[in-house]
Amino acid sequence: MLLNIRTLDSAPAPQESLGGIDSQDILPPKSTSPRSTYTNPREPSVEIQHEKAWHRTAAYMLASGAKISTVAFETGYSVQQIGLLNRQPWFQQLVTTIIHNEFNDDISKMLKGAATEAIMTIRDLATNGVNETTKLKASQDLLDRYRGKATNFVHHTNGALSEKPEEELKRLEEELLTNG
Repeated sequence: MLLNIRTLDSAPAPQESLGGIDSQDILPPKSTSPRSTYTNPREPSVEIQHEKAWHRTAAYMLASGAKISTVAFETGYSVQQIGLLNRQPWFQQLVTTIIHNEFNDDISKMLKGAATEAIMTIRDLATNGVNETTKLKASQDLLDRYRGKATNFVHHTNGALSEKPEEELKRLEEELLTNG
């Protein structure tokens, strides 16, 4: 068995010119697996060959927590087109890179970006929910987020506990008989 092993010194030099090909027209190698932020992604039915400016806009929107339907509405493309784009391995790598570079493990930025959409979803459930339970729960969630949860009062006494509960029970029964 023969192995062809190259040292780092023998690696080919990077090409200075790409022969008139725009760098945006180059696909990443298919061996790259950018699936760190995607769990069980679906394989694309069609491979998109060139990155376009709106692809990057969509990547930033998805990285900030926007839903595919929101990205489709904001960019003017269909949900199916955004879904196909989102299944491209190079696009998944782009979203992963944006999350790593822009948000840098700052989950509050991602939550802030998704908060408006979450509130709109809850609001939609409160008005268009399938059943009354869903509507009630969504309405309560909206109120809790706006004003905070209602205060729960807890009554606490500093009275001493009885060492003989049987005697205290008899005393309380007698009190009830005499007052009642």
